[in-house]
Amino acid sequence: MIEKPRSARGNVLFERRLRINEIENTQFNDNLRTIDTILKKYKIEYSLVGGLAMKAIIGEKVNARRENGTIYDFDAVVLGPDKKSIENALKELEKAKKGKKMFPEIGIEPINFSDSPIPAKPFALLSSMRKNTRGEYFFTYRDIEVVVPSETMKLKTVLLNGIEFPCFSSKTILYRYLVRGGMMKEKDDGKLVKLADFIIAHEHDQLDDSLYAPYLEFAEQIRARYPLPINVFDFFWKLDHLMGDGISGSAGFIYGLIHLFRES
Repeated sequence: MIEKPRSARGNVLFERRLRINEIENTQFNDNLRTIDTILKKYKIEYSLVGGLAMKAIIGEKVNARRENGTIYDFDAVVLGPDKKSIENALKELEKAKKGKKMFPEIGIEPINFSDSPIPAKPFALLSSMRKNTRGEYFFTYRDIEVVVPSETMKLKTVLLNGIEFPCFSSKTILYRYLVRGGMMKEKDDGKLVKLADFIIAHEHDQLDDSLYAPYLEFAEQIRARYPLPINVFDFFWKLDHLMGDGISGSAGFIYGLIHLFRES
């Protein structure tokens, strides 16, 4: 929360900053609506994930800018309907972004549509997912593949700044932070504690913990079999945390480097 200054000049600057924040937040929310509209146009089945998903789940209003001044990313896991529709939606999103202020960087994690295991990239740092023609989901990382319980992939509707978005359950959002690279990032500790507290307070609405055993098994296999990539992953995010989290996000070089080596 911004503390109101005591001097007259400070008050003027304070009021000006508030007006700018209001304008930026309006632009940001309009852009969020645009993103959702485009995804719906192509009948894209997706879940909001990441920081925006957590804010929506616990009911926190989101300002366009984080405390460090960077704009929030729009992160999503795309589940369907097919590769071509996803590609067309992404192309239109790129066009929609041009010339727009406060348009979030879009981090789309596309799913692999295949009935056979996907050949792994040898330098993969992040996990991915596969979906077969029977609608079954799998976590994949190099040569590791684990079946994902279908119950944990179901979507519900959440409200973010008054806008409706599809989203996984709160427990699925929490556990996804573990399976991305076999570990959780130190920079996410604070918000994950908030999400965990919300889950505990709303335990009657949650899926059973046993459904997430495959998530833990998958993360354990990654750590046990590929300690070097995990150490690299850990180094990147600790460096980012030391730098005030200003070099992560969809516009940062760490994000770009890691997604270069994502499973696909």
